[in-house]
Amino acid sequence: MRRTLAAALLLLALRVHAQAPAYTATLIPTLGGTQSEAFGVNSSGAVASQATTAGDLLTQASVYLNGATLSLGTLGGSNSYGAAINDSQQLTGNSQNSTDTAFHAYLDTKGIMKDLGTLGGTNSYGLAINASGTIAGTSEVTGDASTHAFVDQSGTMTDLGTFGGSNSNAYGINAAGMVVGNAELAVGSANHHAFAYVGGTMSDLGTLGGVLSTALAVNDLGVIVGDSQTAAGDIHAFAYEGGVMSDLGTIGGASGTSNAKAVNVSGVIVGFSAVSGGGDHAFIYTGGTMQDLNSLASIPGVTLTSAVGINSLGQIAANGSDNQGYLLTPTGIHLVVTAPSVVNHATPLTVTVTAIDASGDVAVAYGGSILLTSSDPSAKLPAALLLTNGTATLPVTLETVGNQTVTAADTAIPGVKGTSAPIDVIVAVAPQITAQPQSQTVNLGANAAFWVSVSGTQPLSYQWYMNGAPIAGATNALLTDVDVNSLGAGSVSVTVSNLGGSVSSAAAGLFLGTSSGNPAAFTSQPFSQTVEPATRFSLEALAGTLVPAPSYQWFQNGSPVPGGNGPTLLLYASPQTEGTYVCIATTKAGSIISGPATVTVDSAAQEGPMLDMSCRTSAGSGEDELVVGFVVAPAGQAGTEPVLVRASGPALAQFGVSGVLPDPSLTLDGPSGVIASNGGWAGNSTVAAVAAEVGAFAWTSASSHDSALVENLPAGAYTAQVTGASGDSGVVLAEMYDAGAEPTPGPLHLSNISARAQVSPNDVLIAGFVIGGTAARTVLIRASGPALGQFALGGLLADPELRLYRSNADGTSALLDSEAGWQADASIAAAAAAAGAFSWGSIPTADSAFLISLPPGAYTAEVTGASGDGGLALIEVYEVQ
Repeated sequence: MRRTLAAALLLLALRVHAQAPAYTATLIPTLGGTQSEAFGVNSSGAVASQATTAGDLLTQASVYLNGATLSLGTLGGSNSYGAAINDSQQLTGNSQNSTDTAFHAYLDTKGIMKDLGTLGGTNSYGLAINASGTIAGTSEVTGDASTHAFVDQSGTMTDLGTFGGSNSNAYGINAAGMVVGNAELAVGSANHHAFAYVGGTMSDLGTLGGVLSTALAVNDLGVIVGDSQTAAGDIHAFAYEGGVMSDLGTIGGASGTSNAKAVNVSGVIVGFSAVSGGGDHAFIYTGGTMQDLNSLASIPGVTLTSAVGINSLGQIAANGSDNQGYLLTPTGIHLVVTAPSVVNHATPLTVTVTAIDASGDVAVAYGGSILLTSSDPSAKLPAALLLTNGTATLPVTLETVGNQTVTAADTAIPGVKGTSAPIDVIVAVAPQITAQPQSQTVNLGANAAFWVSVSGTQPLSYQWYMNGAPIAGATNALLTDVDVNSLGAGSVSVTVSNLGGSVSSAAAGLFLGTSSGNPAAFTSQPFSQTVEPATRFSLEALAGTLVPAPSYQWFQNGSPVPGGNGPTLLLYASPQTEGTYVCIATTKAGSIISGPATVTVDSAAQEGPMLDMSCRTSAGSGEDELVVGFVVAPAGQAGTEPVLVRASGPALAQFGVSGVLPDPSLTLDGPSGVIASNGGWAGNSTVAAVAAEVGAFAWTSASSHDSALVENLPAGAYTAQVTGASGDSGVVLAEMYDAGAEPTPGPLHLSNISARAQVSPNDVLIAGFVIGGTAARTVLIRASGPALGQFALGGLLADPELRLYRSNADGTSALLDSEAGWQADASIAAAAAAAGAFSWGSIPTADSAFLISLPPGAYTAEVTGASGDGGLALIEVYEVQ
């Protein structure tokens, strides 16, 4: 037993820092009275608290954020009390009702307090809340003779029961839904043991040798802390991990009590302990050592008596002997301010502020409010704002020439600040033309376009001229829609100016062709996107299949994009890639310009996973079976992801689909062979519940032959095979839903889909997918026909045509792009190789593909025969990193 206990303590010590840092203490203000009390702190440094009003007449649940304490109000009564807060700034606690005769647990979301009710008794108390807003606590049951632990999820309160006694209490809950607390062992017994409640089972955690124990908190790794009676009868703090309860001891060798109140994801534990001479002191336990927080955070005249919460950044919620709450912040946290080394005076520049923790890593959990100041007294600075994921980019304008600095400081926590390196503010450099406008021959009825590339300090201004006369409104680097009918032939030039001077281009000739009209038109237009920083994305504009092929040039904010000379523009998201983009295609008949597409790079936006995927086609048995492949990514990631796989045949009739497959049989294969199969869902309650959760359309008949499976799948590649159980055929829809997907990826999530089926004029192969998150995601979509020949498959679709549609909110769909023949595009080949797709070779074939960035939403890709023929085809959709 000693060897096991020592090993557990050693593992805990190795996972955390060897020594706790020093702390800066920030007082949590009251609501006008003399008292405040802290209960927990989230990753943004917001503290769940309660505070008294003027005269200490009332106590109100509150939240401390950015230097201010805000009351949450009550459920209609006089007093309310705080208990816990999550990273979405949802809070729980308890409040008196309008008659002040009962206390009820509540959920507070954005200042709206919701009554959670009870388990039938008079009072209930919310004591913990996890990341998804699930609340754990305790409630009196009918008759008020006992209290039971409960979990409340989405307004439904569930009684967790006891170990056989009358009472139980829930004090903690983690992101996975593990609940911890204590429960009496038998009716009439005062002895209670700590428990962990997982999957409907309450497990006894035992004690440190005595008859009592209580679990008070659990982190997202399943480490549980609390207090327990020892064999000697003392109450000591404990940590429970891997089935072993470890005694954390007390401060200074005191033989009295200690109590562990909270543990963060790094395994750092906080609580309170009796000290020699009497009284309680707050402690922090890290590196196998319990330290008195009063030795690390000095508050004149105040003793920190308890520590009640700790976040992933290491900030601690604590309470003092002065009946006031405090937020303790490690002194190692600081801000790094990054700015260009040289800028033009009076020109906006971008400053990046990054929070760094005591270990020197980016403090992604930091969410404090920062304010910028500058050594330049004339600087133009933004208002205070919050960092996102520990960083932010900010606009600043410096006016005074010379070396200047920009300083960022937390508005509420003293000492959390940083200053940029010196910024050399200079006077603008005059513009220089690096690429002159080019002459064009344009037909009557067509339009011309001219552009110029210029170096020099921003901002730059433009004025275009025709035969020396200014063209009205022509004030950008790009001159479009030049109507030769009204202007006629002549010479075109431009003058570019900035604060440093001006320069004029050489004249470009505008000549009239011998024909008329402009046959060119864009068959694919670029569309606006919000993208996550440091991700790749694409813009596409295709001007049909003209012979000879048109030339392309992309523009950002009216300036030519270097290397942007093809129908697809690949970019790497940064502040410099924000702006409005257009593409110009030039033929012998003139130039056409695409519609504008605005690119917004948003640090708060995140690429989302493919939340669900589907494939619809006709299927039967044998060679006509539908084979759908999908991938749970990333490879090598531990754990599993819940996935719902459905094969709808009869269920499609509710949508007016005729000729459905009457008895689809579903088989799911994985890396090691068959995982499961189903030949009729029989109203399975788990399938129905998961389908409702992920938003799948409902199956109305429990006796239908539609088939489904819900499986927890590790990372890897899988195939779902759909056949007609009776050897028949018909229209079928295969669907895969990520039942555990967050708004942003993983770690585990669905990443790719492929489907192989017969295509004919009457049987279109359709793949559907949904992109989550808040930022555009680049995907590769391929339709293989001839390329399948390398796998010795026959009867292939000779000329697959690929169309991509986006689903609109009104139920309609819009064609985004179509492709027939990939032309050995190098960017598509590179994306396919990176995604692990099989190669199409290096010469043009009739296979078709898109490499396209798509904003969040629902999409369908269709494969048909371009000449109305049929055959075997494969459609694939890949995430592109």
